[in-house]
Amino acid sequence: MRRSTIWFLIACLWLIDVLITAARGHAHQAWLPGLITGVFFVIGFAQRAREAKPATFRKLK
Repeated sequence: MRRSTIWFLIACLWLIDVLITAARGHAHQAWLPGLITGVFFVIGFAQRAREAKPATFRKLK
């Protein structure tokens, strides 16, 4: 499993928490989990970009 997939999984779990909190009528309490969700998605996209780059290995002398 890729590392980016794990970040996206965590972000989705936080998103579920945000949706449940907002559905219960506590939208003012959902901003912090929403912010955390955004951070996890950004980290996931950054990790996905790092995984897409070709690996560069240095030769051992």
